[in-house]
Amino acid sequence: MIFERIKMFIEAANRQNIAKAADTFHTTKDRIRNQIILLEKEIGYPLFVKTPRGSYLNKDGEIIYHAFNKMLIEYQNALTAIESNHNSSNKIIRIAITNSPYYNFFFALNFSSSELIQYKIKYVELEYVEFYDALIKENVDVCFCHETSQIKNNKSIKLFHICDDQLCLLTNKESILSNQKSIKTKNIKNHTIYYNPKIMTPATKRCINNLKKNNTTVPILERNYNTSINEIIDKSAIFLCHYNYYNFSYGVNQKIVLLDNTQEPYYLVCKNSQEKIEIAYSIIDHFNLMLKNKR
Repeated sequence: MIFERIKMFIEAANRQNIAKAADTFHTTKDRIRNQIILLEKEIGYPLFVKTPRGSYLNKDGEIIYHAFNKMLIEYQNALTAIESNHNSSNKIIRIAITNSPYYNFFFALNFSSSELIQYKIKYVELEYVEFYDALIKENVDVCFCHETSQIKNNKSIKLFHICDDQLCLLTNKESILSNQKSIKTKNIKNHTIYYNPKIMTPATKRCINNLKKNNTTVPILERNYNTSINEIIDKSAIFLCHYNYYNFSYGVNQKIVLLDNTQEPYYLVCKNSQEKIEIAYSIIDHFNLMLKNKR
């Protein structure tokens, strides 16, 4: 089925390794490779760049990758709706997808364990500022997000710490910053800086404000994450992004430089009720396993 081929393509892109993708699907490397070849023939262009370190998406592959992620989310929601039509007793987990650095991994949550086998998944796309009201009104069951003033010290909301996130700079290997492991925001000067305006966490906002103070004569521009840094002619340009996301998918010609003092906790959030908390605990186990497998 075409969706199985798409899932194999996405897994190979996430893992940047055909063998690891094959392990995920309990199949052979040749089968994964053949499915990707068929997909490339259908599209008409190659989607990967092969290197000794692994296989990385090229510009066309990145475009297809993001389109397929959205397609799979809609497909999953359609299956859930059909199942609900035929089985009204079937329970549904409604997961809010905010503009998050982990957006592209939500669809991969696999609830095949005994704790969640009775549920179907429905994804609800929300703006970052809308998820609190959705939780309170119970339009969604859970949401992944960074801490905000709305959920901090709120007894009606339950927070589960998933991981500690950190901002980083994605640079071209030709950049003078590429030989550094980490850097302070105040030391970033005379660089064109790109950021994704749809993913503005508290740490991102603070960092953007600080960067604007230090780069008064250099543009700080909006740019979507699916734009490859290799497309940027200015080799000194840098992308501001989230380490736990881009640590999985940066390319062979790119380098990650951590930003000091930009750590912030990342949470799974639900309404403070026994039913929602039990769902949250089960999802956390799968989310942590998913992150571990992507590394």
